[in-house]
Amino acid sequence: EAVVASARMKQPEAIAIAAQVLDHPTDKFIDYALKQAVKALKPDVSKLSFAKPAHADFVKKMASAAPVVAHPGKMVYEALCLNCHQPEGKGLPGVYPSIAQSDWVKGDTAKLIKIVLHGLSGPIKVNGSDFQQLAPLPMPPMGLDDQQMADVLTYVRAGFGNHASAVTPAEVKAVRAANATRSTLWTQEELQQ
Repeated sequence: EAVVASARMKQPEAIAIAAQVLDHPTDKFIDYALKQAVKALKPDVSKLSFAKPAHADFVKKMASAAPVVAHPGKMVYEALCLNCHQPEGKGLPGVYPSIAQSDWVKGDTAKLIKIVLHGLSGPIKVNGSDFQQLAPLPMPPMGLDDQQMADVLTYVRAGFGNHASAVTPAEVKAVRAANATRSTLWTQEELQQ
């Protein structure tokens, strides 16, 4: 949490403090957060004071790395979906369902668009198994425009072992228009009618 918070600081010196996390065992989440903090702060390593040379070397390497051109859907996923569905799309057992190799994700695009458009509440069966939520945490509407929704759904349908076709902005627009008066979350029962 401290590394993530450092990315929101206005002073590039915050990265020198965040880099101290490298003195402890890390995992892919901490590594990711530190890389994102370096990208956000854009530090000039030559003007900063680090506790250890290894910290400066890591930050310099991250700061000078060529930017990776990411799929636009990946950027939306990382901003809105990653916290719940996780980096590998496997969700959190008992809290958020998996979208990896999911019959919902690979299935009818209109249903998927409806879920992202208006949200989803209640129990859901994923890949033939009931998803039992330990706490009722509905998926909220995402507030995306047609292009953003098409991008993120295309990204999710192509990744996480789903290997499904792309979603177009025109498909999103059509589903949005057909459900323009809806203001409540969907349920599995409604989506299967």
